[in-house]
Amino acid sequence: MKCSDRPDGRSEARPIRTKNGDLFLVQDDGDLLALGLIARGNNRAIKLGYFFDPSNLCQFNNVDRMNLSASDAIYIAKFSYLHLKNGKWPIVGHLADFSRETWPMPVFQYRNILTNIMQYRMYDEEKLEYMIGEYDEFSIEDYAKSSIMASDGLDGAIYVENFLRGILNNLKNSLN
Repeated sequence: MKCSDRPDGRSEARPIRTKNGDLFLVQDDGDLLALGLIARGNNRAIKLGYFFDPSNLCQFNNVDRMNLSASDAIYIAKFSYLHLKNGKWPIVGHLADFSRETWPMPVFQYRNILTNIMQYRMYDEEKLEYMIGEYDEFSIEDYAKSSIMASDGLDGAIYVENFLRGILNNLKNSLN
């Protein structure tokens, strides 16, 4: 999807500092790949983001008031903020009604390559790099508490772009 103008109508870049609830555009070579939401961030370069299909974003004038929900995300990941820092992914607004409870910290899945067993990891909400639990089994009660799963790892900015491009291609192909 090509989108030549920022959806909020601003042309100047916003400051690099980010906070929970900030909305940003994931774009690469003029392609708009997703609308991102920063759900958590530490003082280092790690962010937890929810990413959304950008299909109708160019027609939407006020990203701050978009009706987004965690269940609508096409991708959830811990990621490097490099492209936020260098301005390639511009911050375009802040979700007006952001609350941490609405955007939960997911449980992360991890396949142990030595045992081939799926493991589940939970991380500290403030310091995203600190694991607070690792489990070989995950009960229905635990899943209900988290309600969202994501693959474990720290995704680089280019990986995020490529992964989102793949998701959007799959969505496009499934509609044909």
